[in-house]
Amino acid sequence: KKRSPKSPAQPRMSKEGVDSENSKIEEYLRSENMLFHWSIPQPLLTPFVCFPKGFGIEPEKINAFENKPSILAMGTAQSSNILDSRVVETENGKVQGRRLINEGDRQVDTFQGIPFAKPPVGELRFKKPQPPDRWEGIFDARKWGPRAVQKDVFTFGLWKAGPKSEDCLRLNVFAPCWEPPEGGFAVMVFVHGGGFSMGDASAYGDRSICETLCLKDVIVVTIQYRLGYLGFWTTGDDACPANLGLWDQAAALQWIQANIAAFGGNKANITVMGQSAGGVSVDLLALSPHSSGLFHKVIPMGGCATAKWAFAPSMQKICEKRARKMKIQEWSESENLMEQLRALPSSAFEISMFGADLIDGADLECTPIIDGDFLPASVDEMRKNANPKPMMTGVAKLEALMFLLMAKKTAGKVRKAASKAVPEHVPNREDEIENLIREYIDLDTVKGKKAVHRALHEVHSDFATNAATLKMIKDTLAAHPANPVYSYVFSYLNPKSYGPLRWYLSVVEATHGMELPYLFGKSLMLKFNFNDQDRQMCDVFSTAFTNFAKYGNPNGPENESSLLPVEWLAATTEYSERHYMFDKEFRNELSYFNGRPSKLLQLRESIIEAPKI
Repeated sequence: KKRSPKSPAQPRMSKEGVDSENSKIEEYLRSENMLFHWSIPQPLLTPFVCFPKGFGIEPEKINAFENKPSILAMGTAQSSNILDSRVVETENGKVQGRRLINEGDRQVDTFQGIPFAKPPVGELRFKKPQPPDRWEGIFDARKWGPRAVQKDVFTFGLWKAGPKSEDCLRLNVFAPCWEPPEGGFAVMVFVHGGGFSMGDASAYGDRSICETLCLKDVIVVTIQYRLGYLGFWTTGDDACPANLGLWDQAAALQWIQANIAAFGGNKANITVMGQSAGGVSVDLLALSPHSSGLFHKVIPMGGCATAKWAFAPSMQKICEKRARKMKIQEWSESENLMEQLRALPSSAFEISMFGADLIDGADLECTPIIDGDFLPASVDEMRKNANPKPMMTGVAKLEALMFLLMAKKTAGKVRKAASKAVPEHVPNREDEIENLIREYIDLDTVKGKKAVHRALHEVHSDFATNAATLKMIKDTLAAHPANPVYSYVFSYLNPKSYGPLRWYLSVVEATHGMELPYLFGKSLMLKFNFNDQDRQMCDVFSTAFTNFAKYGNPNGPENESSLLPVEWLAATTEYSERHYMFDKEFRNELSYFNGRPSKLLQLRESIIEAPKI
């Protein structure tokens, strides 16, 4: 704002004054457990809500943090007494990392930043991943590899992101040192989310993974892949293979198959899990003929391949529009376009989930496509023909709450969302819209904004995620009735996980990604300290995941008592909505979100069958 001519000039704050103000802000942030981790793990919380309007911290005071990295949780445990790990011989050479757990006979080693493919730079940009070259000596695996190219948004100077590079095809191995069981440790591979345009593996921790998961007798591997246009550009022909980000993920799985035994892992017992866009990815990996045989169990969380947002309807058009935005106005053929794109700096391809340039009703700027190669057919067709895999899948109680934090929430928005679900050609369309709205709220009698806000969150949660997840479960069971499918809803919430935002929201529930702190043992965005209930939830939730990885059953070994507080019952063709509630009281429920997603699926089926007028 321009200063009023009548306002006296403000005296410049002395260095001592700046330090004093910084200390006050830092003290407040510490008191509220609001210090941030150094990287945004997928869209766990929309970053710009960290300091909502009216919070009372002036922007210039926020900017004063730029040169205070000492207050940041930098993601990597740094301690003078951390030992080097054992040396492991891989097919590409020796690697050595760090021993992050060193307690008696319970020791866990970490190996970070290991290349699983050649750097996709120069002529290899927009090419399928190539096997890595062999290196001489011992590869230093004591620090994270670079993040994929992406745009950093809304940092406010409160965290320092790690380096980013096209040389991002790296993975991290967290491996127990004690004697493995017969065949080797079960392996859990995690694919990060971030709308296919942001995120990285380091955000999910290192020591916390060792403590929460590896101490339960599993090896954990976190992987990275090309994001945005570098990972999902398509020309619609052979000049640029589509789905490069998925090919990267498959290459990581190939490397794991070839090398995990050297770390003590069992290559015949690999579970792939992912959340949000990572959930879509692992679902597609289970369906693709190029990757399905590389692992044995799958866990999509908060996203799957049947979600509308998993595929942009016109990726080729989106890419052509982006090329013109990058000042490439003409190209004689696709090969000529790719030559021009390879000449650009990597920074030209940076995008984020926020402010995306969308067309044709796309929900995300860059997504996978059905290309006839990695994804040879529609998702429905691939699911019918895929080899069965034990599946565990789940969502948070209000998935959409996170994405609507800053949106206006009115009765009109509820009606608009419902209207989009019922196409123009449907007979008695207005009646169908009213019937759909009444599944969530009676707009004629509702009083107070809280009910409207909750209804809007529920509508978008069902449309974006819940109905898609239920369809995946139903279709999987229809194709393979004997295949075990375990479904969950994560309803547990410590309100402090929202930080000060909890004071501004009319509805506070578990939302997109809020199960991840209880899987990895650490808060991922706004820091909060685990209380006793949090620690119990973390133990139960991580135990369910490691049991599933080891035995194909979250309860534990077959024919033994469940290791969970309440036995988790699988979904079946008869009880396809059955799910496990992770809440303060653990329980099985038969009705999935009060039957709303099921009715939405029935509506969609009737719409498909309805004649166009």
